Amino acid sequence: MNLLNKIKEKVTEYIDLQINLLKINLIERSSGILAYIIYLIVILFILLALLLFFGLGMSEAFAALLNSRTLGYFAAFGVYFLFFIVIFLTRKSILRRLRNSFIRLMTDQDGNDKTTKQI
Repeated sequence: MNLLNKIKEKVTEYIDLQINLLKINLIERSSGILAYIIYLIVILFILLALLLFFGLGMSEAFAALLNSRTLGYFAAFGVYFLFFIVIFLTRKSILRRLRNSFIRLMTDQDGNDKTTKQI
């Protein structure tokens, strides 16, 4: 009976250890994903500011070139519109790359993982 209790205790301890390991891995992955999302949001805000100031500068340059502020802003709009068309036409490859990087982030294996060290 004593041997049976020890085995039961060891099995329970092993299951608890595996559950805790699963929780830690889940926390690690979710924190990595959240950090990546926050990083993307910061990059998008910086990119938005850059595009805004670049657009204003490009509008003023076109305004000086075309001798009309209105035509300068329309020319800058045309450049942005062409940029939008290029992004729209290449959306499948862009989405595929983003999807692959997200999958890679979700399934990235550590070098310390025992399953990757099997011979």
